[in-house]
This record gives sequence, structure tokens and C-alpha cells, in this order.
Amino acid sequence: MKKRIAFLLAVVMLLSMAACAAKETPQNNTPAETPAEAGQTELADTGEMTLYYSNSTEWADPLIEEFESKTGIKVNLVQDGTSSLFARVKAEASNPQGDVIWGGVIDTYRANQDMLQPYTSSNVADLKDAAVGPNGEIIMDYSIHDAIEAGFDKIVFIIRHDIEDAFKEAIGDRIEKICAELGVEIDYAFQALENVPAGYSVPEGRSKPWGTGQAVLACKGIIKEPFAVINADDYYGKEAFVRLHDFLQGYTPDKAGDLAMAGFVLKNTLSDNGAVTRGICQMNEAHYLTGVLETSGIEKTADGAAAGGKSIDIESLVSMNMWGLTPEFVDLLDAGFVEFFEKAAPANPLKAEYLLPIYIDELLHADKVSVKVLPTHDKWFGVTYAEDKQIVIDSFAKLVADGVYEKDLFSDLKKIAVNHTSPSHPVSLGGCFY
Repeated sequence: MKKRIAFLLAVVMLLSMAACAAKETPQNNTPAETPAEAGQTELADTGEMTLYYSNSTEWADPLIEEFESKTGIKVNLVQDGTSSLFARVKAEASNPQGDVIWGGVIDTYRANQDMLQPYTSSNVADLKDAAVGPNGEIIMDYSIHDAIEAGFDKIVFIIRHDIEDAFKEAIGDRIEKICAELGVEIDYAFQALENVPAGYSVPEGRSKPWGTGQAVLACKGIIKEPFAVINADDYYGKEAFVRLHDFLQGYTPDKAGDLAMAGFVLKNTLSDNGAVTRGICQMNEAHYLTGVLETSGIEKTADGAAAGGKSIDIESLVSMNMWGLTPEFVDLLDAGFVEFFEKAAPANPLKAEYLLPIYIDELLHADKVSVKVLPTHDKWFGVTYAEDKQIVIDSFAKLVADGVYEKDLFSDLKKIAVNHTSPSHPVSLGGCFY
């Protein structure tokens, strides 16, 4: 009987935005506007918007810059903790000074919804822009399909508490329904800023979680089998899932340090629309990783690829953050998180991140793990540049036309489920969403 295996995906979702109760405006006899229309009209009239914001400015600054450029409306940023900002909104209830509040967990918004006015963006349709498949599928749908087809049968979504409802409404509930028909289990884990090692506290002013290492660590207690990790907004192709699954089937407790990663051919990961950064794998003759050379500014050339004017072998294998890990690795990750707080976090308490690839590299050089590089020849898709979006859509259309996928994406798996009343190789699949 084949072993149970877990699988993690990683996604960034930044949600939670609500309009403060409308500022007083002169009454007139014109037809009543919706709250959204009223807010938009007022902002246009004043030429300014006051944003109450409780996260890091590194998230907000580029959005504010683009908003001001496109609308001509100046954004006045008021930054503070979520509780302090809502206390301010309450104190200003009779004469609101803010226009929009952004940041914090959804429960805080529910508790204070009487101080907020409903708002429906005129750009709400743009939220569907993640769709790349013929029926509105997103990249993650194809990854889940390929993982289940390869043998995984459990998905654990790792998300933040503040996006739980929005995530389930947009993605989770739909995937749960599909997976229920296929006999695939769904579970959730939650990454949180305040989940730090015992004896440590969150630095004052820190607003973002601690990175991909902490995201995977959020699965401790849920993931008890060997598992795989990917970025959920990247398309990896079918071969990589099969290769990782087959590798992890060889896990035994005496092989706790035997890890793996999918190695993609560099030429299959480049963008036609600009430079990219890739981790070029350095390996021994047995295809075990000895290091990853982080290389930025890689562009396509007439002869292949180059970075900084120097040619790069386009047949090189690169890491696209698709890992095969063991249950014991989670304990190493836990210990590493303590070390991160001892050494890295104090030097940069507001921005330091506990990153999975960096920690694996540290373990590799300390001879605590080995990493087998599993070559895969499928083309990697991702939207690095806005111009990549249409290329990705066209690529999926071709995959459907070529019969790699059904137009009704999961229909082939449903047929298999009907013909097999019990799974021949149960696997645990974890999805990492943060």
C-alpha cells in the first residue's frame, strides 16, 4: 500500500478594505446616490482621500502611487494599529475624517460594521482577472488537478484568519465541493504574525507575517506525512507532481533528511516580456543539490539567455520553489524559527523574513539534509509581467486543445473516482495560502 503524502501550495492574498461612514455632504434635490457613487463623487470633488492603514507601508506605497497617478486624487496616509484606528473612527463618528480603512482581521470589521458604509467597487469585475482557463479556472485549479491525478488526496490551505471568509467564498468552498466528489480531504491552517517562538514577542510596528518558513510551520500538527510545497500562483505541469509524489513514496523514518526539489529547465521558465530572477541549481553527478546560485536580470537572447551581459546555459536546471519534504523537517523548521528570532529578526525586526529556500540551504550546508533534484521538462507558467497574462491564457487554451486537460477540468478525475470506490494510493495534500 502506498504511503500518505502531504502537499502545500503558497499564495499571497491581500484583502480587507472598507469605506468609512460617509462624510457629511451638503443636501440637494438630486437623486440619491449609492454609497459607492457618493464616495467616488466626493473624492473626485475634493481631490484628496484620507486612508487609515494598519499594515506595512511597503505594501501600501506602490498601490498609493499607482492610485494617485491614475486618478489624480492625493492620498493622505494615517498609519496606526487597527484597534487605534477603529477607536479613531468611533470618536469621529459625528464628523468622519477618514475615507477608507485598510488592514486588520475581518472580525474587527464585523464588530464595527455600524461605523462603515457598504462599498462595491466599479472594478469588482477585475477581481476575476486571475482566471486563465476556458471556464474561469485559475492557475491553482490546475495545480490541484495535477496533484490529485498524481496521487495526493488531502489539501491543507494555509491562510490568514483575516481572509478566511473571503478565501472560502472565492476559492475554498468551490474546491471543497469538487474534492468531496473525488474523495479528497480539505483542511485549513492559519499563519499569524503573533505566532512566534516561546519567550519572544512581536516587535512594535511589525505588521506582516514572518515568511514562507512560518507559513509551512503553521501546518505543524496537521501535516504528519511527507509533503510537497509549491507556489499556488505558478503552473508547474504534470510531470513535476508525479516525480515528487514518486520520490516521497520512498520515505521512511530513517530517511528523515532526504528532501527533494523539482528542477525546471531554465528556457522553460523565461518570460518574453522582461528579465526574471532564477535560482540556478548547482549539483553533483548524482543530481543532489550542492547550492543554488540566485541570478537576477535573466533575459532571453538570440543565442539563449543572458544576465548582466554574460551568457547563461538555457538547459540549466532552476528552482521554482517546488519542494518535497519529510514530516521530521517540520521539527527542523520549528527549531530554525527560534534561531531566526535569535539572530536574524533583531537586525531587521520590521522586515526580516523566515524564508523556506534560505533555511533549506542552511540545512544543506550544515549537512543536516540532502536535496535530490528531480528534472522536469514541462513548461512553467507564471504572470511575472502584466503582458504575461495573455500568454498564460493562450498556453492553457492550447493544453486543453491538445487534450492535456479536459475543458471541464476535473471531469476526468470524477470518471476515475466513479470507477474506483477506494483510492489505490491515499495521499495527504496540503495547500499553503498566506
